[in-house]
Amino acid sequence: MPWYLKGLRPWVLLTLLCAVLYLPGLGPLPATDRDEGRFMQASRQMIETGDLVRIRYMHEARNKKPAGIHWLHVASVGTLSTAASPERWPYRLPSALGALAAVLLLFAAGERLFDRKTGFLAAALLASSLMLVWEAHIAKTDAVLLATVMAAQFALVRMFAADRDSVPTPGWVPYMLWAALGAGILIKGPITPLVAGLTAIGMWGFGRWRNLWRQAKPLIGAPLMLVIAAPWFVAIILADPTFVQESAGHDFFKKLISFQETHGGPPGYYLLASLATFAPGSLFMGLALWWGWTRRREREVALCLLWLIPFWIILEIVPTKLPHYILPAYPALALIVARAVLAVEEGLLPWAQWRWARIGYAAWGGLIVAFAVACVALVAWAGTPGWLYALPVVAAIVAAVIVARAWRGETRRALLAAAFTAPLLLSTLFHFVLPRADAIWPSRQAAEAAAKLYPDAKTRPPLIATGYREPSLVFHLGTATMFADPPGIVDQLKARGGRWLALVEERERAGFEAAARERGLSFAAAARWQAFNYSQGRRVTLTLYAPPDAARRSSLEPRR
Repeated sequence: MPWYLKGLRPWVLLTLLCAVLYLPGLGPLPATDRDEGRFMQASRQMIETGDLVRIRYMHEARNKKPAGIHWLHVASVGTLSTAASPERWPYRLPSALGALAAVLLLFAAGERLFDRKTGFLAAALLASSLMLVWEAHIAKTDAVLLATVMAAQFALVRMFAADRDSVPTPGWVPYMLWAALGAGILIKGPITPLVAGLTAIGMWGFGRWRNLWRQAKPLIGAPLMLVIAAPWFVAIILADPTFVQESAGHDFFKKLISFQETHGGPPGYYLLASLATFAPGSLFMGLALWWGWTRRREREVALCLLWLIPFWIILEIVPTKLPHYILPAYPALALIVARAVLAVEEGLLPWAQWRWARIGYAAWGGLIVAFAVACVALVAWAGTPGWLYALPVVAAIVAAVIVARAWRGETRRALLAAAFTAPLLLSTLFHFVLPRADAIWPSRQAAEAAAKLYPDAKTRPPLIATGYREPSLVFHLGTATMFADPPGIVDQLKARGGRWLALVEERERAGFEAAARERGLSFAAAARWQAFNYSQGRRVTLTLYAPPDAARRSSLEPRR
C-alpha cells in the first residue's frame, strides 16, 4: 500500500487539498450575481430582523428554497462577523465546509465499497473538480447539499457493505441516513431524498439488495426525518401561506416543464459540460463509463451506476438546465473513474492505451493550457495581469506531466497529479484572477466609489439605483439600497435633502438628468465607469451622482 494511504494520512492529505482549493478566494472574490447575491442578502436580513422563518430579499418574499442554508449563514456570520459587514467569506464558509465534508465522506464510502486506493482517488477527483471548487467558493446551497447527499449515500454504503459481508449493520447508520435526508430537505427540498431513493430502490428492484428495507428501518427513520424537516415548513406555511405555491409551483415544478430564466439546453448538455466541470476526472471519464457498464453485474459497480444514471437521465430530460444541478452525481462518477483507473493498473483495460485514448489525453492537456490562457486574457481585458502572465507556462508544465503519465499508462498517477496540482490553477483563479478582473464587478466598483465620498459606512446615505439592479449591489452597499426609475427616483432623492447617492445606468441617464432639472434637484456626477454585466451579457456604463458639495470630494475619473 502506498505511504499516503496508511493510517490517518489520507484524511490529512484530503483535508489539506480541500483547504488549498477552497479557502483562497473566499474573501477577495466579490459577491457574484445573481443567486449568491440574493442568498447572502436574504441571510443578512434574517440577522437584521431576527426572523429565522421567513426568507426575504429586500422587501420581497423569497419563497424558493428552504431556510437551511440561511441558518448556516446566520450561524457563521453571527459567530465570525456582523450583518453590517460587507465581507463575503463568513457567508461562504458553510459552502467550503460542506464541500470538505462531502469529500471526506466519499473517501469513507469508497473505502467501504471498494478499497482505500479507490476511495482516496475518487475523493481527490471530487475535491478538485471545477464544479465543486466553484460551489465551495459561493454562498449557495449546492456544496452543502452535496454534503447531505454524501451523508445519506455513505449510510447506504455502510448498510450495503454489512449486507454483502454478512455482518450486522451498525446501529447508528439508519439514523444517519434519515437525518441526512431531513437535513437535505431543509437545504434544497427533494434532491437528497431523490438521489438516495433512486439508488436504494434501484438496488432493491434489480435484486442486488434484498435486505434494504429491514436495514433502513423506515418506521423509525421516517419520523426522524420529519422531526428535522417539518417544523420549519409548518412555520413558514403559517407565516406565509403563499410559500408552497411559489416554491413548489413557480420554482420547482416550473423547472420540470419549461425553461426557467432562459436556462435551457438539449439532451447531452450535462455530458458535454462535465468535460469541463468534472475536470480533472474527465481525463478518463469516457473510458471509465464504458468500463463501468461492462462491469454492471458487480454489485458495487451497480450501486455506483444506479446512483449516477437515473439521476443523470432525469436532469437531461428536465428542460431547465444549469451546470451545478449534476453535482450530486459526481461522487458516483468519481468512484467509477477511480475504479476503472485501478483496472488499468491490473491490466483489465487495455484499450486505455489505444491511439484514440492517447489523442484524448493530449487534447485534455491542451484544454488545461487553454484554460490558463483564458484566465490571463480575462484579466488583461478587465484588469491588470502582472505576474499572471506566467500562468500558462505553469499550466503547460503541469499538463505535460499529466499527459506524459497517462500516455505511458500510469493513469492513477496521472489523475492524482492532476488533482493535487489543481490548486496551482484553481486557487490562482479564485484568489487572483477573478478578483483582479475589475470590469466584471460593477457592484464592487459602485461600493468603492461610494466609499470615496463617504468613507464611514455608518454615516453613508443609502443608495438608490436605476437601470442597474443586480443583487450584488444590495449586498455590497447594504440593505437600505433601493431601486427606482425616473422620475420617481428624483422624488425620493429630493426627500432626503442634501444627503443622497444615486447610481444611474447609461440608458437611464438622460431621463434622470431631465427629471432632476425639472424638479429642481441639484446634482453632480461623482464617478463614471464602464463595466461588463455578465448576468445580462452586455457592457454597461454607470454614473454615481451625489449633491454637488459631496461630489467635489471625489474627482470625476473615468474607470474601466
